[in-house]
Amino acid sequence: MAREAKGWEALCYAAAAEKDPERLQEIIVELNVLLDTRQEELEKRRTMDRVPAPPLGIGRWHN
Repeated sequence: MAREAKGWEALCYAAAAEKDPERLQEIIVELNVLLDTRQEELEKRRTMDRVPAPPLGIGRWHN
């Protein structure tokens, strides 16, 4: 996570200092890729947190 944060920070500083519009667009694309990846990770965590455990006794025969 710290490594990812440094990547975000470096890209933000690069974007702020960039004068070339084409390079700025490349930096924005890189930031969007990082953002999409992070959002997918968070969504996976949310989904895993919501999956309920199966009730006890499913598939068992009771006498």
